Amino acid sequence: MDLYDIVVVGGGMAGLNTCFELSKKNYSGRVLLIEGSGRFGGRVHTSRKTLTGKKASLGTFQYESGAGRLGKNQKYMMTLLKDLQLLSKQSSITNIVTPLLNPSEEQDLEEDLEKKEQLYFSTILNHVFKKSKKLSKHQLQFMTFKSLIERYTSQAAWEFLYTYYGYTAEFFHLNAYDALKLFKNDFHLKNKYFVLTCGFDKIYMKLVSQLKKNKNYTLMLEHYLRN
Repeated sequence: MDLYDIVVVGGGMAGLNTCFELSKKNYSGRVLLIEGSGRFGGRVHTSRKTLTGKKASLGTFQYESGAGRLGKNQKYMMTLLKDLQLLSKQSSITNIVTPLLNPSEEQDLEEDLEKKEQLYFSTILNHVFKKSKKLSKHQLQFMTFKSLIERYTSQAAWEFLYTYYGYTAEFFHLNAYDALKLFKNDFHLKNKYFVLTCGFDKIYMKLVSQLKKNKNYTLMLEHYLRN
């Protein structure tokens, strides 16, 4: 039976970067990373499709099927991109997203927020940010972000935020106090976002490649942690 000093569970960006940080610090122990699926990268997944015309190929179309953008305010990610020599692959994108609602939902939401303006994800969040100031830190720490949103907006607003964001943990498990800090930092209109021309999958592919060069690190796909 192989013995390891550290076992990292999950081969997504967090797991891979944990191993990478250990290797940067010249950790000499044996490290095992196990991933349950058949691929590394977690939510990061770049899709590529070759478009073909009647007589010739029209080229390859690339798009992100998982994580859609990175922010320049994410200092740990920027450090990682520098370490992997990927900073030059940045391509800036807009931070404005225009959501689509059916007419009845849009009318209800505008009336609820008392705003007659085009609706953005940040519009609803800013409304919640403002209202949350009425509550103490203690109160916010003992409620979920979902509960906070429902307290100060309509059911239509809550459903829109939940559908738009796409993830569940921040709404159902993270306390409202920490969630407010997270969303204020990540969804501020002054934030600058970008994609990578080589695809986000290049990040985890480079991490895997670097780790496999170290004989003390073992990476396993389709392996699970059992009691």
